[in-house]
Amino acid sequence: MATCKVLPVPPAAKLLVVSPTEKLDSATVCSYSPSGLRDDLLFTIDCARPNSVEVVTPSSCCGLTLVYDAAALAYYVCNAATRAITRVPPYRDPTHASSAGLGFDARTREYKVVRLINGYSHEQEAVRCDVYTPGADCWRPATGRLPFRWTMSVVSAVNHAMMNRTQPVFANGFLHWLISPALLGRRPRAAVISFSVAEETFGCIRSPPFWEPKEHLRPWSQSEGEHLVVMDDQVCIVRNLRNGTPHGSALEIWGLLDYGSGGTLNHRIDLFGHIRRELGEPQVVRVIGSLGNRRSGKKIVIATSKHWVYEKFHKKVYTYDPSCQVLEEMLSVTETHDSVERWIPGSRFSLVEESLAPVHKVVE
Repeated sequence: MATCKVLPVPPAAKLLVVSPTEKLDSATVCSYSPSGLRDDLLFTIDCARPNSVEVVTPSSCCGLTLVYDAAALAYYVCNAATRAITRVPPYRDPTHASSAGLGFDARTREYKVVRLINGYSHEQEAVRCDVYTPGADCWRPATGRLPFRWTMSVVSAVNHAMMNRTQPVFANGFLHWLISPALLGRRPRAAVISFSVAEETFGCIRSPPFWEPKEHLRPWSQSEGEHLVVMDDQVCIVRNLRNGTPHGSALEIWGLLDYGSGGTLNHRIDLFGHIRRELGEPQVVRVIGSLGNRRSGKKIVIATSKHWVYEKFHKKVYTYDPSCQVLEEMLSVTETHDSVERWIPGSRFSLVEESLAPVHKVVE
């Protein structure tokens, strides 16, 4: 094991956590410190079913977080720093498979909630894209249309997000959805569908080098664990190699330096000893972001979920120091989730970023 150098301590992390209350119609949103102790009660979401509320954004977008109530089919945008929250108007076609993300338009200085929707076979459009902007009373179609040649890739990305609870991420003005070769049935030329929040147009990112021609034939456990994360303002693909073999028990983080390179390997977390037990056994492992930097000492933040009994799950959040390969527990909770499909519950964690970005329409 590598020797861990003494570096300046990175700024204390704040973790946003959604927790149920004793009431049947509300959920609380709290922030937690690295010690794992409750730091502060931020606000309460009233008229929400406690066990069905989840966090959509693994890390905040310019200080804003997108929360979803699966029972009420309602989205909320909140700011942990200002403790402001607003409910997004109801969206159309609630029965369709869909995936939503939160982005920020640097030109207007406002957020947008973007929802990709898979249509039914009898409908004219196989995929639609709806956008909500603050102050509007309803969703509207995106300005740009999806190129027809990318239709099946977007369908795959939406299904992957729904089935495996992998949400889109926002970076550098774009929302990003991961395409699943296993659901597409072939190796796609692109790995990620991107959406410009300002222009409302679509693009794509080239497939990484580890996606082979027979990529869709991989074990399903690897495919469902693959997800996107933003680290150092860079979109990364987390590759799941937790298959239990001596040479294949790892998590790899591939950074997409640009949209045409296909990615480079930034980090490899080998599972051994304590790390194997904590990251190898849970059914779900998600890298949700990073803290610090090279100077202060970077730490990778990892969330896990393990099915316990009935609708209860053991969930933990860790920090991993890649320089000395040390895994430290940040938070451990037991949660109840209603109507969980395939025993993959939604996340209730998000990294908090301090910002004064408003959640309501403001007049300057």
